Amino acid sequence: MYDFYISPEEYKVAEDNGISNVRLEQRIRQFGWKKERALTEPVRKRQDRREWIALAKKNKIGANTFYTRVNSLKMTPERAATEPIHDTMENMRKGHRLRKRYSSEILELLKKNKIKYSTFLKRVSKGMDELEAATMPTMTRQEIGSLGWKARGEKINKGTYLV
Repeated sequence: MYDFYISPEEYKVAEDNGISNVRLEQRIRQFGWKKERALTEPVRKRQDRREWIALAKKNKIGANTFYTRVNSLKMTPERAATEPIHDTMENMRKGHRLRKRYSSEILELLKKNKIKYSTFLKRVSKGMDELEAATMPTMTRQEIGSLGWKARGEKINKGTYLV
């Protein structure tokens, strides 16, 4: 069981250590700190970053972006305030180019032979050679069914089948 009660003596100790009542309650009741730590750990001083924010705004970088870069991405304030924001669409295109698995020649063959990319991927995943998968024409449902029956050897003349 956790002790959320703060005695008047503890409030006094915290005040002597430069910790406000609200901050003490927040540390113990919201953040779940142990009392000793909540009473003794000094409050961190906030850095004055108004100059960096002004520089960031000159460079068309918002304050939230600046703080995210500094706090989450661990950039230096100078870099966070001066490095331009990247174009999202360009980043997506760049990532797509880097993740491309198949050459542009193979992709051109797919277009030329009117083969869907998903069909190509399925063929390759089942062990077919990339070139063959990109050039072999797609079959109709009837052709696929015929191949299946031929493989099983159950086809009888006149279209009747064994059950």
